[in-house]
Amino acid sequence: MATNNSSIAKLGDDVLAEILTRLPGPRSAFRSRAVCKRWNAFISTPCFSHRFVAHHRQIGSAAEPESEPEPEPPLPNPSNLRESILTFLPPAYRRPIPFHRLGLLQGLALARVSIVR
Repeated sequence: MATNNSSIAKLGDDVLAEILTRLPGPRSAFRSRAVCKRWNAFISTPCFSHRFVAHHRQIGSAAEPESEPEPEPPLPNPSNLRESILTFLPPAYRRPIPFHRLGLLQGLALARVSIVR
C-alpha cells in the first residue's frame, strides 16, 4: 500500500506531536528524525524532548503501580562520554561539550547540548 505523502504533510503540529510522543521509545524517535525535515526539526526541540520523557514516565508508573522505580544510573563523567560519542570526529574537533541532562529512558540518555561556535 503506497502512502500519500501529501496527507502526511498536512498533519497539524498538535496531531504530529501526539503521534510522535507515543513512539515506543527513544530509538524510534531518533530514527523518525529521518522521515523528513519537518519531523527532524520537531523532534529536535526541547519542548518535544520534555513531552516525550514525561509521557513515557506516565506510562511506566501507570503500568507498574506497585513496583519501585529503578534508580537512574549515573551518566559517565563528561570526559568519558566525549571519548565514547565523538570517536567519529577528527581529534582536533574532540573538545568538551557542555550538556544538560534531561532524563534517562530504556538505557538511553536524553540531553540538551549547547554548542558555541
